[in-house]
Amino acid sequence: MDEIEFNNFNDYFQDKIYTHTIKYEKVRKRFKIVVNFVVPLIVAFLFISSVPIFRFFDSIGNSIGNYNDDPFTVIFLFAIGYVIGYVYFSLNIFPKLYKNKVKKEILSKVLDYLNIKIGDINSEINTIKEYAASLHILPYFTKFKCDDYIYGEYKGIKLKIYHLILERYRKHGNNCVFNDILVSFENPIKQNTTIVVKNYLSSCDSLQEVQIEDPDFAYNVFSDNQIESRNFFTPAILNKIDEWTKNNFPLYFSFEKDFVNIVIKNHSSDPFDPSDPFDVYFGKNPTDISNYTQIIQDIEKIFKAIDFLIEIEKI
Repeated sequence: MDEIEFNNFNDYFQDKIYTHTIKYEKVRKRFKIVVNFVVPLIVAFLFISSVPIFRFFDSIGNSIGNYNDDPFTVIFLFAIGYVIGYVYFSLNIFPKLYKNKVKKEILSKVLDYLNIKIGDINSEINTIKEYAASLHILPYFTKFKCDDYIYGEYKGIKLKIYHLILERYRKHGNNCVFNDILVSFENPIKQNTTIVVKNYLSSCDSLQEVQIEDPDFAYNVFSDNQIESRNFFTPAILNKIDEWTKNNFPLYFSFEKDFVNIVIKNHSSDPFDPSDPFDVYFGKNPTDISNYTQIIQDIEKIFKAIDFLIEIEKI
């Protein structure tokens, strides 16, 4: 898909997606009733019937483990255990199950519009981790988590998009060093030189920092070939990157291993995940198309960045 047509998506949503969202809205409404009414009633009941708690502790003082003379206390203990399990399931387990179902059925249909698929993280996790560890654009990490993985094609170019959470062991515990989006796609223009452009962290492992002629350039550049890197970053390319940054968003990228890698800083809690547009407790109506257009706009940003990097490579 060369360009994203939102008018076409409106038709696509009504035709392919809307009917599937209705059942999830019914589930969400039932869940809100449980959270807003049923759970408070249960808590109120426990508060009113709290006297058996004191009777229970009194029975422990008189005869530990002997409740034959106090059956009401035993019933109350079973009841409170059931209620705690019910509340935990309602507020933790059920929302996760709901989000996973929405992600599998609804979000996958939205991404189909963009020729993007949801990847199987479990089967690919080791490959993703090894690839992330090999990249110079990512910081060194000791703990790895891939929160989301989607893949597809754009203008014939195969691409993969990951939401990675990377941590590094410190003396007093792990410290998060990366919680952002990594985009990786096959480089149509083969590069023999590894080039990394970023402005976070002070060094880049075994690569040397390249001294760019423009002192106002907003990024740090690292490479394994100083001469070719300087030849690549002509004044025209530097101006284009600066112009992109002003009009779009900071662009951190690298050419390495026959791939182009882009880091997009994540300003939300969890992009490409239903917990944002489809959050169960605080969330929105899943039948509302505006929840999905934001996801499409996020993918569109990635497509624009791909177009831009291919363009500057050709200069």
